[in-house]
Amino acid sequence: MVTPTVAFGKGWHNFDVQSTFGVSVPTADSFHFGHPILCNTAFQYRVLKKLWPEVEVNATFWPDGTNDGKKQVFLTPGIVIGRFPIRNRLGFTVGGGVQVAATNFHQYNHNWILSLAGGGLAYPLRGLDSIQGRKSNVQQNQVWFQFTGFLNCC
Repeated sequence: MVTPTVAFGKGWHNFDVQSTFGVSVPTADSFHFGHPILCNTAFQYRVLKKLWPEVEVNATFWPDGTNDGKKQVFLTPGIVIGRFPIRNRLGFTVGGGVQVAATNFHQYNHNWILSLAGGGLAYPLRGLDSIQGRKSNVQQNQVWFQFTGFLNCC
């Protein structure tokens, strides 16, 4: 699967909102997998200098494939710690949470998530000032990458 995604975020002092929207394009067997539409919005509030409790809403909609017409939504309470500087503008954050199914149809439930995000650029990119990946402490002119692991439990 390849999932082209648009990400954006906005911060107001200690509060920020970040969202993504993408469509998965299977590299094989598109009749089976379909082309799921993925939406994610995270609400974060900084309570200490580097501590960000958050709540996320993750939604997946299937317009075709074997799950045609189905949708699943998860509410994910979690916490993000960071941003920790490494060098110059390069830094990282660590976060975790648990996905709780909010719809009758769901492919899993109580899924624990661990994420490590990091990156940064030494110079701004034209036209990308407000586009952000998933990270705490939303700032301008940075590109971010994220590694996410899923721990199946319960």
